[in-house]
Amino acid sequence: MLDAPVSGGVLGAETGTLTFMVGGSEEAYLAAKPLFFSMGKNIIYCGGAGNGSLSLSPLISLLNNLGIAFDKGRP
Repeated sequence: MLDAPVSGGVLGAETGTLTFMVGGSEEAYLAAKPLFFSMGKNIIYCGGAGNGSLSLSPLISLLNNLGIAFDKGRP
């Protein structure tokens, strides 16, 4: 079993440039790797189960903070 959050949105899905952060056993990751590459170009193995999901949280926090910073800078 794998967990694999996705980044790239609709445009990434349409153009096959999604990014996957994959967590789970290395054996399962290697077996599924061709499937991920059929949908995206950046496949990042993050280690054991749950690590894929954990890798996305800091990214979301960073993007939210950037959005707040830009919003505060507008008149």
